[in-house]
Amino acid sequence: MYANQRQKLGALTIFLLIIFFSVPAMAGSHAHDGRHDDGAGLHEGRPSACGLWRDPGAVEKLGLSDKQITELKNADFAFRKQRLELKDQLGMLQLEMEQAFADKTPAEATVRELAGKMAEVQGKLFIQGIESRLAAARYLTADQLLKFRAEEARHHDGQSKDQHHDKELYGNEKDR
Repeated sequence: MYANQRQKLGALTIFLLIIFFSVPAMAGSHAHDGRHDDGAGLHEGRPSACGLWRDPGAVEKLGLSDKQITELKNADFAFRKQRLELKDQLGMLQLEMEQAFADKTPAEATVRELAGKMAEVQGKLFIQGIESRLAAARYLTADQLLKFRAEEARHHDGQSKDQHHDKELYGNEKDR
């Protein structure tokens, strides 16, 4: 009787670990209406904050010089390449996790090891996003940085990014 309960508890623990590590990876996977392409780069789901060079309106409003555009462009491509490599690693780990759970009795040590590796890559993706924002700020003058931050704050109207995008995409805030 106790063995059956322990087995159920172990299965529940593994299931919760999978949910815990897979939900954040899927959180940003909802489709947008095309107004935000992956390269423009100012929002959380975008590869690089340095991608503001792709937005002609931002280039004009901030008065970016040719040198700044070149620096931002080079940094943007470097960060996007790095992000793609990390996303590929995460995808492979997710596939390995799926394979581990396809076994009749998953090896708990393997699942835990894969979960740790997945968390490490997700952490690297987060840090990479922060580094991209820091790099973008390095290439802007103090005045441009103030304008950029003011525009970013105005764009989100004091709402969280998720609330703003729900309103932008659906015309009103989703029930939370």
